[in-house]
Amino acid sequence: MTQSPAAAGVEGLTGAMRDVGSPWLDHAINDVGTNPTGWKRQWCAKSVNLWLQRSGKKGCGGNTAISCLSAGRKLDGPTIGALAVMKHHVGIVKEVHSGQVTLVSGNHSGRSGARSVGIGKYARGRVVAYVWPE
Repeated sequence: MTQSPAAAGVEGLTGAMRDVGSPWLDHAINDVGTNPTGWKRQWCAKSVNLWLQRSGKKGCGGNTAISCLSAGRKLDGPTIGALAVMKHHVGIVKEVHSGQVTLVSGNHSGRSGARSVGIGKYARGRVVAYVWPE
């Protein structure tokens, strides 16, 4: 599915993607400031798996960020609710900007070993792929 940045969000979605919405994004936002996984290190994909599974989705193929490439269908660009997969981090797109995406992600903020779910902006050039969960 081709998606321009201006068409990002529910308004830009069609067919099954529009009907589904992104309850996994809602789960992620509800967990901001917490660590729902109990893990202390490298748990961004573990949290994405948790949010997807709570939403009835299959989740990522493992607990590494790059494993989230197998969580669904690759998109041509960022869409609110899509997974933004980077080499060593993954999060859920909350907002789309011209050169950045705002993500909700696990293992985001706080000191090492005591991080929590947070919201942050990332350069779009860091993203390997955008994936719509199935």
